[in-house]
Amino acid sequence: MAAPTAETAEQTRARHLGVLGVFIGFIGFATSAPLVAGSDLEGLAVGVWRAAIACAGFALLSAAFGKLSWQAFRLTAAPGLSFGIATGLFFEAAQRTSVANATLIAAMQPVATVVAARFVFGERVGIGDAGWVLTALGGGTFMILVADSGGTADFTGDLIAVSSIAFTLGYFVMSRKARQSVDTVPFMMGLMFWAGIVLLPMALIAGQDLTPGDGTEWLRLVAVAALPGGGHLLINNAHRFVPFLVIGVLQLLLPVFSTLFAWWFLDQTINAGQALGMAIVIGALTAHAVYRSRLTPVGA
Repeated sequence: MAAPTAETAEQTRARHLGVLGVFIGFIGFATSAPLVAGSDLEGLAVGVWRAAIACAGFALLSAAFGKLSWQAFRLTAAPGLSFGIATGLFFEAAQRTSVANATLIAAMQPVATVVAARFVFGERVGIGDAGWVLTALGGGTFMILVADSGGTADFTGDLIAVSSIAFTLGYFVMSRKARQSVDTVPFMMGLMFWAGIVLLPMALIAGQDLTPGDGTEWLRLVAVAALPGGGHLLINNAHRFVPFLVIGVLQLLLPVFSTLFAWWFLDQTINAGQALGMAIVIGALTAHAVYRSRLTPVGA
């Protein structure tokens, strides 16, 4: 195996900006659980509208920049279908169990991501990576164990959240491969198109009402499309610059910021133990990002 070549200053800057984009992206993605939890529509119905609104927006942007192509639809089919199933399962979990439970279970994915980074993408995974990842996982686990879910936790919802992990991992792996051939905006258009294709029958089979109520609900649906959608845009844009391991590990930002947003918008409580767990997660993730920024050239 050939030794990795040294980065140029431009490549280093692109990687650092990519890591920052992933940080911001997961914060935007973290708004989805509290937004969905407060909706009058059921989870799958919210997912259908989120996909439709986001697809229309990204299609307009793609057309404006001359990026519309059949290749985008073809190469985004597999990640889009996986993303749609994962979204439907996660949105259902967000309404059946506590926001903290749903997001923390989903954020346990870094364990599988480490394996994928090493054996699918051939990235280096060292002792330093393992140490910071385990520290962050420990902080996240502590955060959920000491959480007061306010009677909103539900075992069925927890199981649904667990089942979404495999589809989310598949989405990230396939997205990274597709992004080598498709620009970010048309990728997002195709992603949301295929997500909607799989979410619509899921919602209809579940007998969920797809009719939004008043104008406030429409604003919520636009927010669900724009904020988490913008987060996905930043994360998918970073695939060309940021190691897969770093993107996967930064998913641990989700339980922290989803819990903070749930406290802000839904009046769910945060106790001192949760605050300590959040501090551990953020501190460990920041340390890991710094560690990788000093260690990893582009593509390694």
